[in-house]
Amino acid sequence: MARTKEIYDGAIPSGNSVAALLLSRLGHITGNKQLQECAQRCFTTFAGPVNQQPHVYTEFLTAYDFQLGPKSEIVIAGDPNSQSARDLVKVVRGKFLPRSLILIHPPDQLGLEIEKLVPFLVDQKPLNGKSTAYVCQNYTCNLPVTSMAELEKLLQRL
Repeated sequence: MARTKEIYDGAIPSGNSVAALLLSRLGHITGNKQLQECAQRCFTTFAGPVNQQPHVYTEFLTAYDFQLGPKSEIVIAGDPNSQSARDLVKVVRGKFLPRSLILIHPPDQLGLEIEKLVPFLVDQKPLNGKSTAYVCQNYTCNLPVTSMAELEKLLQRL
């Protein structure tokens, strides 16, 4: 007897496809190379069937596309309960950005705890007490913005 490893993505993505995407995303967010290597092993393991019938592995291919990059990081620094932060998040969520990670960086103790897991966030702080958006590609950030219109312009470049 053998336990099969399913990657067929029907109406519900397979667990292996979702796991590959999450490993790749978490590896990128945290800078953890082991997680990224584990995701890469998933892609290598299932390369044969995916090459034969790519149209039935949509979530798996989404994960692989993310792994290949380029990736972008969108950081909203500020109180996540404030209207200004929610407005910035709304702008980002209104776009289809499959290679982007959206991170919320609160300015309190929780923010310090998140920084321990995601060191990249240390420098992304609210400007002048306003919720601030940082749009970055492979950890290199554009100038921060505080308005929805400015964020919209930056996201168009992605």
